[in-house]
Amino acid sequence: MARTLPTFPLHPPPLDCDVLVFRAIRKGWIDAETGDISSEAFMLREIDNGHLSVAPNPDRARDVIKNCAAVRSLLTGKVRDNNLDVIVDTPHHASIQGWNDINDRCEAEEVATRLIRISRTTNDNYS
Repeated sequence: MARTLPTFPLHPPPLDCDVLVFRAIRKGWIDAETGDISSEAFMLREIDNGHLSVAPNPDRARDVIKNCAAVRSLLTGKVRDNNLDVIVDTPHHASIQGWNDINDRCEAEEVATRLIRISRTTNDNYS
């Protein structure tokens, strides 16, 4: 008998504001001398298709990229305070969306810097 894929709602409900999501930080995004995180860690890249990837837990975030040096947590409500939203794509992935309203790189860097400020380092060190 054939098995069906697990179901996932086409339009999942929005995440509550108190839900944490996690972003993996590459070694190249951290200044070796100061430990500061570059805005590149929260900037969209061409391969992102307008959605910045986040994960539902730190382990999943760490496993997604090579050279993971740290994982930062973000509170969904704080992301929304920055005129962005967190949308669940699959049970193991979510996206920070709303970048379409950002008009230039300077504004995108400001938003990325705000995301760094509201994010928190998890206790795990992956380097």
